[in-house]
Amino acid sequence: MEQHKILIADDDVAISRMVRRFLEQAGYQVTSASDGAEAWAAVQREKPDLVVLDVAMPRMTGWEVLSHIRDHDELRGLPVLMLTALDTDADVTRGWVLGADFYLPKPFRGEELVEVVRRLLLGERSEEATGGESA
Repeated sequence: MEQHKILIADDDVAISRMVRRFLEQAGYQVTSASDGAEAWAAVQREKPDLVVLDVAMPRMTGWEVLSHIRDHDELRGLPVLMLTALDTDADVTRGWVLGADFYLPKPFRGEELVEVVRRLLLGERSEEATGGESA
């Protein structure tokens, strides 16, 4: 079975480590970036199978990284999970407008994260993609 490569982009080291632990325990290969510019460079260099993006990061926001991904033909189909504390209706809507595949607000449960990642890698999108709340 092919091991999927996932890029985590979050400037909070504790969150990044926790997400890495959950995903590695589920059998995924994980790399990380600590800011948006590093994340964008890693997407281009490493060609991950899925990106987990925080929004509020230095040097480039998650919104900007997502926009760059969706603006490049060869990356347009890359699944992107927004994992962020920004969970207002306006934030969630902005995520959908920019092309996020799923919007999971912090705090989150590890099992929920792993299940969302699994579904996104299978090409599934959810009608209720905000941790159980409707967008």
